[in-house]
Amino acid sequence: MKPYLRQAVEYPDQEAAARHVLAGVLWRHSAYEEAVSHAKSCYELYPWAAMILHMAYKNGQGVEADIDLADWYYDYWEKTTQG
Repeated sequence: MKPYLRQAVEYPDQEAAARHVLAGVLWRHSAYEEAVSHAKSCYELYPWAAMILHMAYKNGQGVEADIDLADWYYDYWEKTTQG
């Protein structure tokens, strides 16, 4: 696991963790697929992984490469944060 991902797992706040990964990864398009792959593999264990894609989707950054996957994470995030 890359250092920035390991650090994000340690964040107590999900949004802070998602922002940590976004700041270090998603703004650099070359690392986008790696971030998506990691989020996909661990979203059940780490809810912030879904937030990464949710936030990227809302900000319109990087999601052009795989808009369907971003939509899927957005839906997952919506379901897990309601009520």
